Amino acid sequence: MSRLPDRPRRTARPALAAACLSLAVLAALGTAPTPQDVDAQEAAVTTTNGDQDQTFADLFEQMRSPEGHGEGHGAVAVAAGPPDIPSVPGQTAPAPAAAPVDLPDTVTAVRPALVVRGVDPAMAAEIAQVEGVTAAAGATVGEITVSVPGGTRTVSVAAVEPTAFRPLTPEMTANEPAVWERLVAGDAAFTHDAGTRLTVPLGSTITASAPGTNEPAGASGEGNVPAVTPPPATEQVVPPTSQATAPTSDEAGVADLRLGALASNGIPPVADALVSTEVGAQLGLTGPADVYVGVGEGVDEAAVRDAIAALTGVEVEEIAPPETQTTTFGAFLVGAEARNFFEPFDYIDHGDGLITIDQGWVDRNIASTTMIPLLNGTVTCHRQFLEQLYAAMSEVQAAGLGDLIDPSQYGGCWVARHIDWNPTKPISMHGWGLAVDLNVSTNQLGARPTMDPRIVEIFDRWGFVWGGRWNRPDGMHFELGAVIDVPVPEGFFR
Repeated sequence: MSRLPDRPRRTARPALAAACLSLAVLAALGTAPTPQDVDAQEAAVTTTNGDQDQTFADLFEQMRSPEGHGEGHGAVAVAAGPPDIPSVPGQTAPAPAAAPVDLPDTVTAVRPALVVRGVDPAMAAEIAQVEGVTAAAGATVGEITVSVPGGTRTVSVAAVEPTAFRPLTPEMTANEPAVWERLVAGDAAFTHDAGTRLTVPLGSTITASAPGTNEPAGASGEGNVPAVTPPPATEQVVPPTSQATAPTSDEAGVADLRLGALASNGIPPVADALVSTEVGAQLGLTGPADVYVGVGEGVDEAAVRDAIAALTGVEVEEIAPPETQTTTFGAFLVGAEARNFFEPFDYIDHGDGLITIDQGWVDRNIASTTMIPLLNGTVTCHRQFLEQLYAAMSEVQAAGLGDLIDPSQYGGCWVARHIDWNPTKPISMHGWGLAVDLNVSTNQLGARPTMDPRIVEIFDRWGFVWGGRWNRPDGMHFELGAVIDVPVPEGFFR
């Protein structure tokens, strides 16, 4: 039996909802790691008061307690920080079998610095010609009622000209052609937060109506598939459907909309959803527009503002740059050494459930590998998490349990977001790259978990906490509970 080596011990957390255990354990591992060789019952750890009479098993049993109410539910400290941080991705649904839309793969994204409210949408083209302006596009915003399971909801929608508005969205949205192809083809692109609140999967067709028209009759389930959380480097997709996407209705002010994408449309969001101006007209969104304006780097913003005000006769508002915040893992850990194990990061909150994390932090902490057993393709997580995931999945495979993991139902690991895509909740463990979702379709959030207990037991041994034990079960979800040193093959990280 291998015992814990003589080395500085990292501290441990007393409960899942408040901390993240940081205990260094080193086992003698072969090709397939065997954590059973580590005697958890005899491994004493140092607690916050310095006592060493609490074993790893004692702490781990507390950590596995069903008191947690949701993944990564501990509060996260935030504070103002430095500006200028790159963007993060959205999620998209690919086109149904319809004529392809020819759009450029990339555009130069620009932060909207000014907005001119309540003008004729045609004024955007004139504003775009003002010296120093790099992009200008109008958004006619209004409220619509949509039918969703359980009733109807009111959401805000912005009708935009997709090719003109595209450069004014966050970089990862602007440079995902699928989002804009879906808009041009007649789909709606909801923010992550709004899309989650609607409780309908990507690819769904929902009936929408403008105020004053008959309420929607219902939502179509044709072509619906479960929505899952993807790796952050790609957009979320659903299989193509055979039906056309252009909204159809026999009544003015009513349209059948396909939810074609989940993507950030601004910081803060311009509206809950974007649609094309053609779809907006069908929904009665034909009034004055707010024109968003991007200004060139190094250009005198005040001079541009004055020129636009002279052109339009309307006061021009400045849009403050998004505030950078800082989060640390201190809220999850006890003891200085434990808090320092995970590097804090600066981020920009999109206001729709997504965050953009400082690229330097991402480069240092987030990695990819193609060597995780049983999961096809590339897996992207925190470097520490990948090592332990490799160990757990290696043991699953060695135990002959590989058929209990469905690689097609891998739901992702690192996604820079809040819990439940809700901007009012703390940052998710997925935001740190310290959680993974497996067998998604049969272990939906809030449903009775179906994860095989033998899989859970193996993940327990390798320092993971299973969401299936929480008051609101999340059976697909495993997040970091203990830090364990794991040797990985040469060339493991990409």
